[in-house]
Order: sequence, then structure tokens, then C-alpha cells
Amino acid sequence: MPLMEMTDVGFDKFLKAGKKPILLDFWAEWCGPCRMIRPALEELSESFASEIDFFALDVDKNPETAKKYGIMSIPTLMVFKNGDLFARQVGAAPKTKIAEWLQNAGVLEKERGELGGEEIGIAWIEDKLKIVSLTRDGRYRFLDSNSVYHNICRSVGVVDPRRQRIVEEFEALLNYPRSTEHMFQDFFAAHPDFIINDDYRGVHSQIVLERSGSRKLIPDFVLEPYNSNSLCDILELKRPDAGLFVDKKNRPRFSAAVFEAVAQLREYQEYFELEEHRKLVERYYGLKLFRPRLILVIGRRGTLSPLQFKKAQGDFPTVTIQTYDDLLEKFKRKFKV
Repeated sequence: MPLMEMTDVGFDKFLKAGKKPILLDFWAEWCGPCRMIRPALEELSESFASEIDFFALDVDKNPETAKKYGIMSIPTLMVFKNGDLFARQVGAAPKTKIAEWLQNAGVLEKERGELGGEEIGIAWIEDKLKIVSLTRDGRYRFLDSNSVYHNICRSVGVVDPRRQRIVEEFEALLNYPRSTEHMFQDFFAAHPDFIINDDYRGVHSQIVLERSGSRKLIPDFVLEPYNSNSLCDILELKRPDAGLFVDKKNRPRFSAAVFEAVAQLREYQEYFELEEHRKLVERYYGLKLFRPRLILVIGRRGTLSPLQFKKAQGDFPTVTIQTYDDLLEKFKRKFKV
């Protein structure tokens, strides 16, 4: 279901007049991640049609509302209830993550049905069938204790064609000589499983770090953990064709491109040493950062052995350096593509 467009005109009156909570997508035509999550929002607008209304607001055409709510990075999703801001999420995320965020925000009425909101089903999880309770947004929970698997049947190596297409798209992007960092940012925003593991609930693309008297800082991705007591991490992208190493007689050393990227990451880290900066980001984006783990994705692994790579990484003990080949291998292994 296409999202209705909202404007600056009569914005506050419209919010208060609504009988249901409202999800508002702050977006712009030029924003790649905004375009990528729009199909997910349109599908969710149908799933939640009885409980929440979905709208979109173009920040370029409606700057007053964007300024009022401190929109510094898009896409930003906000949920309003009775005219008041109830929840906020910044950055692109998969459909299931957005649905989970809506459920956890507490603005929806408790699901009701013949089974009290639960539907019993069988799900294919990690090559085995499990009896689960399903919700309409695709979330599930195990019905038996300790999540024991039922040995109903086993996998015969079926490959999900959707993930196969995603891998092919990524490989094409890697091999395209005119690929830009922005193109990879858009790709990872749409397919965050390439850059996150099970510790993270989602990614926030290019949030703006304001600071007085200096240029703004814009990290490529902030990784938000599932554990609410944990702090976010930062991931920065550089081009896959960037030179990774400089040959030395004793051992290979990272190139100037890597040193420059690491210096940029450390600048992000130093930003959060100031309490006022931490409070600013938490207020605008709902994200908590302090001495974040730093992750750099750059270059291709080539013929360098794992031992040589680890020795070279000793130059940056506080930064995790990954290549684009590492991301591809991890995704294929995780989803058995």
C-alpha cells in the first residue's frame, strides 16, 4: 500500500486529529536507503493497517517539520500517538526489524484472535523443522523448552534463490570498475546481514555528528546491539579497490589508505569522549556510544595468508579490519549460499 505524503501545512493538527498511531517516514528523493526501505514500509502498512497509519514526509520539500524534530540523517522513522512523539528509529533496516521495532514500541494494541494472538506453525530453522508461535510480521518463538529441535527432517542443501541473487548483485558491484563508496553504502543499508552479526539488531546509516567550531562527522554506519545495556559500534567503508598492503622485506604493512581510514575512525571515537556529544546523539537518534568498537571494511584479501594478515593487523589493535571478500564469505557461510 503506497504511503500517503504529509506536509508542513497543518502538520500538528493532523497528528492530533488521528484516531490511530501514525508512523512517519522522513525521506528524500536522493536518498538511496530511503528508497530501499520503502517497499518494506508499504508491505507493513498493509499488515498493520487496522492499528497504525503510515505516512511519508519529504524533508527537502518540508524543512520546517524536519527541523522541528531534529532530523539529521535519513531515513528516520517516527511513531506518534495522540499527537506526541512516541518512538524513533534512524537508518535503514529490514522489514522484520522495523516490524519488531513497532511491536516493542508499545503503541500497538495487543494482538487478539482465536488463539489469543498466536498462530501455531512449523518453521524451517537452521536446516530443521521447529514448532513455533508465529506473528504476522514474521517473528517467532519456540514453543518447547530450551529450543530443542524436532528431527522431523533434515536439509538437502536447498539454496534460497533470493539470497543467491543478493550474492550475485554484490559480486557484480565488486567487479564493476565504476562502483563508488556510496553505492556500497546503499547496498549494505539494504542488506545489513553482510556487515552485522547476531549481536546487532540493526544499522544506522550516516548519522551526523555535530560539533561546534569544526566540520561535521558522518560515519558510514552505527551498529546498534540487541542488548539494551550494550553500546553501539561504528563501521566505516572504503573502496574495495583501495590498496591494502605495502610490500616489505620483513612483513607486509598496511597501506597509507588504511592508515588514513583508521585515523578517521579514531576521530569518531574521540568525539564520544565528550559527555555533551554522547547526550546529543542519544537525544537525536536514541543511540548510546562511548569508546565504540571500530570496524573498517576496505580492499580485497588477495593472496595474503591469514597469518600475514593478522601480523599486519597488529599495527591497529583497537580496530577490526575486514575486506570485502571477508564479508562475502561470511554471508555465504551464514546463509549456505
